[in-house]
Amino acid sequence: MKLRLSEAIAVNGNVDSFEVTNNKVHDNNIGIVLIGHENISPVTALDQVRNGIVHYNSSFNNTSYNEYSADGIYVDGEKEIIIEQNQNYENDLGIEVAFVNVLWMNYSSFK
Repeated sequence: MKLRLSEAIAVNGNVDSFEVTNNKVHDNNIGIVLIGHENISPVTALDQVRNGIVHYNSSFNNTSYNEYSADGIYVDGEKEIIIEQNQNYENDLGIEVAFVNVLWMNYSSFK
């Protein structure tokens, strides 16, 4: 998938028990994004991506053109996510894990 300055695969809001696997994303701003707490769900406690796995994906050549902020995989506001065995190369950043809202910080596994 080639979108230039957007996210190729976005998992956002009230999403529970999912898998993102065997994708090839390139030439985007962000290859794969998992995000929560953006007021997508009307139930605040459920407004996050949770209980998922991201594996066996290839994410490459994602760049923001001299801003150095494009990720192969970007995660923010998630809960109990496993990210493993992905290929990330020629991106501004490989895997970026952020917690913009520290009140919702949770545990996940990144290998």
